[in-house]
Amino acid sequence: PAVTQHGVKDEYTIYYSTDPGPTVSAIIAHIKAEKDTLVDLRVERPSLEERFLELTKTGGVQ
Repeated sequence: PAVTQHGVKDEYTIYYSTDPGPTVSAIIAHIKAEKDTLVDLRVERPSLEERFLELTKTGGVQ
């Protein structure tokens, strides 16, 4: 749910989500259903600077 994109970096799969709560729950449920092991899970938010650059690069302040 709410995954906007995903990719792979080194041996990690990275999911980008607009609503991390349900996304993390779904990932954990999937891992349990597959009887797999979760080694590392991180939830990060963009910094204020990253958000500002994202907003201004689309035609706002230049």
